[in-house]
Amino acid sequence: MTRFHLHLVVLVGCLLACDSPDDSEMQGPDGGPPDPSTLTCLDVLTCAGECSGTGCEDQCVDRGTLTAQAQVLALVTCVSDAGCVDASISCIQANCSAELTACTGSGAELDGGTSPGTGAGTFEGSIGGRSLDVEDSIFYVPTASNGDQGVLIMLASSPGLCGTSQANQIVPDSTAMTFQLYNLEGDDLVDPTPGVYQVGLGLGTGKSATAIFHAADAVCSPTNTFFDSGTITLTEVSATRAVGTYELSSDGSSASGSFDALFCDLSNQTPGEPTCP
Repeated sequence: MTRFHLHLVVLVGCLLACDSPDDSEMQGPDGGPPDPSTLTCLDVLTCAGECSGTGCEDQCVDRGTLTAQAQVLALVTCVSDAGCVDASISCIQANCSAELTACTGSGAELDGGTSPGTGAGTFEGSIGGRSLDVEDSIFYVPTASNGDQGVLIMLASSPGLCGTSQANQIVPDSTAMTFQLYNLEGDDLVDPTPGVYQVGLGLGTGKSATAIFHAADAVCSPTNTFFDSGTITLTEVSATRAVGTYELSSDGSSASGSFDALFCDLSNQTPGEPTCP
């Protein structure tokens, strides 16, 4: 791997550093350094992002499995070819979604790839007599034709949210939450950054958001409730994950909770109106 590619490993690793594994996952069986060839692709990027010495990046790569090393090379090559010189979230997701998905899944190796992870979240409250027992959560930074982008975050009561969202499907008798966060600098919408996003103010200066509670019946007919006030606090965001909390209200009802949503590529979502599986 060239020094230029190693530089990109550090850039992407820094972008994903907030998602570093537990210490136990980065140690060998005796509690010391990890054994060679045991790190996943995401582990390698995290390791490289935390490097501070000469040759450290090479050691991180050498500790990856053969599959992980191939996935790292594919990702950083894509980042380089796409011109994502600043390793921005929107650039990586828009141009290297396949490589990103392969590298930042759950880490379980399946035929040289990875299985998708499952996001997490909590919900407290009741909207129209319905609640939400969060089983999965996802996030994606969509890029419109004019270059504007926000961060889309979804929480749902049904598992497999990434797959159903890609297929543009509504699960019967389900509930969900959708957040759209916008980060405005001057007249430009830019990549999302940690901070407090205000709900109900419209797309104005600074950080704003929309929040919707979805309740589907047995035939997938949805009832959507738009929150008119509150905040969504984004505490961590990278190309692979969005983490935060929310406190919302609408017509006397309120909802609060948290989310730890994982990247889901929605760039090729099935077009048209949502369907019932």
